Amino acid sequence: MDRQENNSDDWTPPAWRKFLSHDSGPFAQFVKYGVIGVMATCVQTGIFYALAATCLKCLTADDWAVRLLGLPSVVFTGEEAWYASRGMLAAAATAVGFLFANVFCWLMNRWFVFRPGKFKWYVELGMFFGASTLATVIALGLMKFLIDQFNMMTTLAVVVEIVVSFLVNFVARKFFIFKGYPKTKKETNMKRLLIVMACAACAGLVSAQDAPKAPAVPEPAPFAPADAAAKQPNRFPRSRRERPYGLRGRSVEARPWGKLADGTEVKIYRLQGAGGLILDVSDYGGRLVRCYAPDKFGNLADVTLGWNTPGEYEKLGFSMGTLIGRYGNRIADGKFTLDGKEYQLPINEDKKTEATQRHCNLHGGPEGWDKKVWKAMPMASRGPVQGIIFTYVSADGEMGFPGKVSCRVTYKVMPNNVWTVEYYATTDKPTVLNLTHHSYWNLAGESSGNVLGQELQIFADQYMQTTPGLIPTKSVPVKDTGFDFTSPRPIGAKADLMKADKSLACTDNWYDHNFVLRGENGKLKQAVFMRDPVSGRTMEIWTTEPCMQMYGAQNMTDAVPAKAAGKHLCQFAGVALETQHAPDSPNRPDFPSTVLRPGETFRSRTEYRFGTGK
Repeated sequence: MDRQENNSDDWTPPAWRKFLSHDSGPFAQFVKYGVIGVMATCVQTGIFYALAATCLKCLTADDWAVRLLGLPSVVFTGEEAWYASRGMLAAAATAVGFLFANVFCWLMNRWFVFRPGKFKWYVELGMFFGASTLATVIALGLMKFLIDQFNMMTTLAVVVEIVVSFLVNFVARKFFIFKGYPKTKKETNMKRLLIVMACAACAGLVSAQDAPKAPAVPEPAPFAPADAAAKQPNRFPRSRRERPYGLRGRSVEARPWGKLADGTEVKIYRLQGAGGLILDVSDYGGRLVRCYAPDKFGNLADVTLGWNTPGEYEKLGFSMGTLIGRYGNRIADGKFTLDGKEYQLPINEDKKTEATQRHCNLHGGPEGWDKKVWKAMPMASRGPVQGIIFTYVSADGEMGFPGKVSCRVTYKVMPNNVWTVEYYATTDKPTVLNLTHHSYWNLAGESSGNVLGQELQIFADQYMQTTPGLIPTKSVPVKDTGFDFTSPRPIGAKADLMKADKSLACTDNWYDHNFVLRGENGKLKQAVFMRDPVSGRTMEIWTTEPCMQMYGAQNMTDAVPAKAAGKHLCQFAGVALETQHAPDSPNRPDFPSTVLRPGETFRSRTEYRFGTGK
């Protein structure tokens, strides 16, 4: 039996079907200009976008669905990762296919389909719309060359998209446009052939994909303490104050962290970078609680020392991971004179032995800014950058310092694994100000042992000698001393020189000294390069500050707990690298000034750039 043409006089559709047919009734123009195809494409686009966003954002290496399907973990790097993780690149490719579908449907329907002839059965089989879907797949393939992030999860989304597009087309045409037309055996066999070809094409797409370059990344430690997480495992910001302001995007996650001894509740916030860097920070002292950085294999490790609860920070000290103010480092005897008036600050370091004679105000006093709960406001999400703003107002006379100081500190995690810290402050009276951050670094991972074998380079040709009370006296060259870090070397490489120098007995013959950095004060310059030779992790510190204090954690012991369950820290467990002005600057007019006056704005910037290799 020869195939009957769709315009054959042998078949006449019923009257009610004419109302919905392609050549008569109120729907004719919609069908003619491809509106049905456009509607199908819209459905396809929405389903594909939702699937891509779910697959690329939610599934992790530990997810049951990934293990069940045998799919690799999704690891994104580069500035495009933020968009890829939300399926936006896939959605953009689908939009290109959407345009192809519009043009293709319009041309085919206007010039071929709705003229009498043999093309109508192709439309019924969805072949024209299948061609537009193929254009979408081609666009996705082009994305593979633009960014090296096309993986099997994306392929899974593409396969589902193809299936959905054919189904939507087939249903729309079979039950809406062409229902009732006669069929032939040839046409039925062609349908079957097309289904087989479509399945083969899908299988080929899956088998042809490259595996992601980066290996599976372990899930970071719990975001909140175990007890808090158990009570509120899925708790996300609810109040307006906790939500980011401005543009839409990934939110900075905030969760309760615990209570201080006085009952004050504090929170912890997670900042996630597109390159893999993850920071957990708290409004309690602006502390850096965790810092996950990838190694040369893509594996994450927490590279900063600290603890899991705010109570431990209150009890154990060490200025662990905190913002320091109003004055970082030491002021001799807790005294300074400003504009002819002498100010007496509380003494919170008073240690007198044969080796040391410490009597000073340290890090702003016993109730410095590290003990304060700062106001936290997550920044508006701007593409791949996440950030949070901490603000604090220090009252006139707080800890003996003059002037009401309003301070703002901004943390940002950039897509290239850079953590930036920006300081701003103003005052209503002349005062002194020296702000810094007191994190301890171990690039092999906290609780992994000491850092003596990790390489360190400090971009400074001079360091400051001190009195037995650790108050600077003068700057001297680092050459031929244990303080020479002008080229990368293991931190413990010159331990013999340090032990032989009797003048260093006040610091237990180790590092607690200020280095004078190269470069102009106020200009961003490199201060530090640090590398762990085993993991390959590197960290560069860039700053606008003139100096940097290095403290080698020689006073830590194995009695100090670590964050990892059942583990402890040890002597030299990390190294603190504090960008700042020189200690005791208010009493040393020959040092760069730390005086801040009304109408002036204190500005400082430090960047922590994490990487691998080199």
